[in-house]
Amino acid sequence: MTMIQSKRSLYEQYVEELNLDFDAPDCLSNKIKICSFLVCCGASVDLEGYPSHNKDFRTGNAGLQLLVGNPNLRALIPFFYMDRDNPVEIRGSYLTRQAIIKYGGKELFDVEILPDVITGNSNINLEFNTLIAAIPNEPYGTRSCHYHTIGKPCSFCVLTEKEVHMGPTDLVEAYNEVADNTGVEPHVLLTGGTSPDDDRGLSKYLPYIEELHSFSSNTRIAIEASPPRNISSLNDLIDKGMDTFAANIEFYSEENRQNLLPGKSEIALEEYTEVLKYCNEAHVKTFSALIVGPEKESNCLDGVEFLARNKVPTNFICLRPFPERPLKDIPGLIRLRF
Repeated sequence: MTMIQSKRSLYEQYVEELNLDFDAPDCLSNKIKICSFLVCCGASVDLEGYPSHNKDFRTGNAGLQLLVGNPNLRALIPFFYMDRDNPVEIRGSYLTRQAIIKYGGKELFDVEILPDVITGNSNINLEFNTLIAAIPNEPYGTRSCHYHTIGKPCSFCVLTEKEVHMGPTDLVEAYNEVADNTGVEPHVLLTGGTSPDDDRGLSKYLPYIEELHSFSSNTRIAIEASPPRNISSLNDLIDKGMDTFAANIEFYSEENRQNLLPGKSEIALEEYTEVLKYCNEAHVKTFSALIVGPEKESNCLDGVEFLARNKVPTNFICLRPFPERPLKDIPGLIRLRF
């Protein structure tokens, strides 16, 4: 594979490797395979009445949400990857919520579009049943990450410095808006970059947990953050009712951690072990993300085993080269091996 290979030819190669069944285009195996392609590579999107996007992209995970046959099979097309050069197409109407997936001019299967639920704040997104917000360092202030400010950002992250008009009350209002519109109280996931402080920024989440639990004591709140230097920094979050703590190791091999996480790799894997064990012993659920693509399969499996030994579920994420990041000019990154 060459670095100058066109995106379209790469996408077509990926589709060929899926070995789709064109004799039974709407079979379950096709749906599962295409769902994986959509989240990794996106699609060409042509939907009548589809609105423009005014969302906080955070780390690039916001996108068009689809149901594929049943509520348990879902797909996401990232907004960053709605590419006209993509040979996989979605055609239909956002207004009727119905569309069809096509490849090479052939219709594969129907999908149902999940419309955006208005949260009342462009910095707060609803992705399937989870309300997600990247919060500012202080309410109605600037959101940033220490690694960006010192010139050592994670190579895939788009969480740049930004004025964020949001505070705990706004999050509760968005929560209430979603619950009223959907009839279901959503889960909540909060993130917001890493700070150089001993708690690495955990204290900024406390007023949001307090405000949410004062509104609904049953709210399930996950915090996605770096392990604190002082593990006791977790105690206030645990006491206030944090449901889940996600400390993402991203990559397992030291080479990839240093190359792709130039700042965050300074946090040793042993620190992740300590904090995840601490949460599990406090009956706080945990998970950790591994990014698939740059690492060899053996490194990924070592990462899974590392997390499993610590009783931590692995959340796999495909690395996509987001715009504005150093990796953006590397086509087909999900197939490269460093």
